[in-house]
Amino acid sequence: VSYLRVSTVEQAEKELSLTAQRRSAEEFAARHDAVIDHHYLEPGASGTDTHRTVFNELLGDALRPGSTISTIVVHHTSRFTRDATHARVVKKELRRAGVRVLSVTQELAEDPMGTLMEGFFECIDQYESEVNGLRTAAAMREAVRQGFYPGGLTPYGFCKVPVEVHAGKKPRHHLAVQPDEAAILRTMYQLYITGSGALKVAESLNALGLRTRKGNLWDKGAVIETLQQSAAGGVVRWGVHHRGKLQPAEKWITLPVEPIIDAKTYALVKELCEQRRPTELPGRASAKPRVLTGLARCGLCG
Repeated sequence: VSYLRVSTVEQAEKELSLTAQRRSAEEFAARHDAVIDHHYLEPGASGTDTHRTVFNELLGDALRPGSTISTIVVHHTSRFTRDATHARVVKKELRRAGVRVLSVTQELAEDPMGTLMEGFFECIDQYESEVNGLRTAAAMREAVRQGFYPGGLTPYGFCKVPVEVHAGKKPRHHLAVQPDEAAILRTMYQLYITGSGALKVAESLNALGLRTRKGNLWDKGAVIETLQQSAAGGVVRWGVHHRGKLQPAEKWITLPVEPIIDAKTYALVKELCEQRRPTELPGRASAKPRVLTGLARCGLCG
């Protein structure tokens, strides 16, 4: 089988496209008198993410008792993962199951020297990823310093407005309030303040015929995620968390935008979100700390 991955839309349009990777994997198999039985395609997923859906599906299939998978072909070791430790652990498990991971562009002998070189390649993949992260962060800071939106998912309630900075080059973008979404956002805040939990807010929005950006029905998770966005209060932030850990405020990248919600209302909703967040009972360990979410509510604080 093959595992084909791209991180961004830009990669999908260039030499690392899924189509190009697929063709190279099939040609590689043909040179070894083999045929690719199945292609696992993962578009738009970072190699540093160890919880990729298709990647974990592949591992599940390969490590399942009775699996017929013997070889996983990738275009380059970086397509498999960009975390050297993760690569070592996963490949060790696969080898125990009799499954090899082969790179089209980095053919290595199955001996100690080949194992050593594979380790070098994996460390280089991680190094490149970390260096690219530093460069990206520096470019984002400079774009924000100039007042431009550097990229990423557009916050709910806003839209990107292209601005031509240099003739013939890709435009930069400013964030502007999107009237329809802004109106829904204000309604959401009002409903939440009046005592409704996120689930009730979702039900009320759906009853009013209001939909998400993609045209879907609102649910509890979508409401909470939208309320937690800082853009509504007048600032967009990047780098607040890294690999699940809260980063110091001086490392954040912040871009002021036109606020949709006034400061008092925004602060109140943020406080209510903290109060309504489920917490563990003191002295009691639970494998499911949020088991009562949506089923029980405190009579004092709501």
